[in-house]
Amino acid sequence: MALYICTASDMHDYGICEDNDDKTNKVAEFHDADQKILAYAKKYNIELRGPSSIDSCVEDLDEVELPPAKKDPWGWAAVLKQYENLHGEQRKKPKIGGIRHDITGMSSAEHRGSSYDGKDPLKKAELDEIQQGMILQI
Repeated sequence: MALYICTASDMHDYGICEDNDDKTNKVAEFHDADQKILAYAKKYNIELRGPSSIDSCVEDLDEVELPPAKKDPWGWAAVLKQYENLHGEQRKKPKIGGIRHDITGMSSAEHRGSSYDGKDPLKKAELDEIQQGMILQI
């Protein structure tokens, strides 16, 4: 928790994490996440440990009210829907994920088409190792 508070503090310092003026942008509601995390930690008596700078990150935070307990308190469903619409593959319903970028599911012709020299850089043994979770070094 402390790491997330300090990360949000750094984001504020760099001007990345600003107030949410656009109420239709659910993703921008992250701007006060550090305050909400601190409020949650205080409510449940969670000791913040981790980064040595946690005290300086916490001292400037204002007290905030946690959202009331409900089925989706952080509005995750709305954020996910917005993300899917922005980044999902367009079909009847935008979809994220899949195997489009999975090199183990591509054919040799697709490997050749994506390589710089027109040659398939991966042999069957290498693909099998990747599927087993091994790390490939080139």
